[in-house]
Amino acid sequence: MSVTIERVETLEFPLSEASNYYLVRIGDLEIAVDAGAKSEFARPPSSGWVLVTHWHWDHVMGLAGSRGLNVCMSKRTYNIIIKYYKSYFTEILRAMGLEDDREALTVADIFNARYETVAEALERSHNVHFLEETCNIVEKLGIKTIECPGHSRDHVCYIIGDELFSGDTILPNTRPTIIDFREYRQSILKVLLEKWSNIRPGHGGQIRREEAFNPLLRSTIERCNRSYIILSRVAKKGRVTLDSLLREVYGVEPSIASFVQARTLVGYLTELEKSGVIKIDKRESPWIIKLRKE
Repeated sequence: MSVTIERVETLEFPLSEASNYYLVRIGDLEIAVDAGAKSEFARPPSSGWVLVTHWHWDHVMGLAGSRGLNVCMSKRTYNIIIKYYKSYFTEILRAMGLEDDREALTVADIFNARYETVAEALERSHNVHFLEETCNIVEKLGIKTIECPGHSRDHVCYIIGDELFSGDTILPNTRPTIIDFREYRQSILKVLLEKWSNIRPGHGGQIRREEAFNPLLRSTIERCNRSYIILSRVAKKGRVTLDSLLREVYGVEPSIASFVQARTLVGYLTELEKSGVIKIDKRESPWIIKLRKE
C-alpha cells in the first residue's frame, strides 16, 4: 500500500523551532500524526483520525480548535493532559524558586490555559481511543506502535510503512530534552531494532536511518559531561540549590525563559538520585541538592 506524507510546520510562543505534524495518506485514507502547536489544524486529516506521540502542548494543541476527531493516544498521555499538567508546571517553578515570580506565573497560566482547552476537547469534542486497548485505525492500517519514554514518560513512536514517526525522541537539529536517560537509551535501541528507513521527527526535517545514531551519541556525551559537572559542584560545596546549578551548568538565570534547561536539569538530578549518589530536598524552594551519605 502506497504511503505519501505531508509535513505541516506550526510555530507558537515560546517555541524557537517549528513543531511538526504530519498528514499521512495510506491508500485512499488520510490520517494525522500529532496535532501541532497552533490551536487548530491548518488542515485537518480528511479521515478525522489523529495519532498522538506525547502530551507536550506543541504536539497536541491542534486538538483544541477541532471537533469530532477520532484521537488515538496512550492512557498515560490522556491522564497527563486531563489531570497532571498543572502540578508539572508548579513543580518546575518550585524547583527553580519561582513559585511567586509574577512573570513565571503569567507564562505558566498561558500553558495551563492551553492544556485546559485540549483537555476539554478530549473530554467533550473528540472520540478518544487508547492504544493499550483498541484503536481501529492502527489495526486496520498495520501501524506499529512503540513505547519510547525518555523525552517524556508517555512517549510513543509510530512506524507507518518505511517511516518512523519519532516525535521528540529523535531530532535532527537539536538535542531532545530528556527526563530519564536510561529509558531514553532503551527507547533508541528499541526503535533501531525495527525495520524502517526514514525518520519523521517532531521538529525539523526528515532524516535517514543512518543518522539516528547521531542524537544518541550527542546526548550520551552531553549527559556524561553534565552529570560530572553537577556531581563536582555538589561534592565541592556539600549542598547546592537548583537555581545555582542552572547558572553553573547552563549559564542561565532562573526564569521562565530557562524552563527547558530547568526541566532537563531535573531529569539529570532525578537519575542521580535514583542511582543513590545525591538526595533532593523538594520541600524547599528552590530545591536543595545534597550528597547522599550512608
